[in-house]
Amino acid sequence: MSDPVLPTSRYYTTPVRIEDGEGGDGVPFLGRRIIPARDRFVPLGHVDLAGDERIDALAAERMGDPLLYWRIVDADGADDPARVTSEPRKRLMLPLPLEASGDGDT
Repeated sequence: MSDPVLPTSRYYTTPVRIEDGEGGDGVPFLGRRIIPARDRFVPLGHVDLAGDERIDALAAERMGDPLLYWRIVDADGADDPARVTSEPRKRLMLPLPLEASGDGDT
């Protein structure tokens, strides 16, 4: 692929596949990413939601990078980032990276 996948990206460990293109050219694409099981995550902390938070703002405030929102979504087991913070009075886990939790098998 022309752009490298950053180590903080959710796709960092996702394999690059090659599909045969027209004229025999290989077209690179990312393979399927499997969301880790929720029980693999270790909490860095928790936050009680009011129900109007944005997931990227929460990641920026609590994890130092808005692009790490996907770690919170994965730990919540959600398939839609917008739903993670939409429930008022929900307790949300802020996870350690799997690599730091001793379960780096992503």
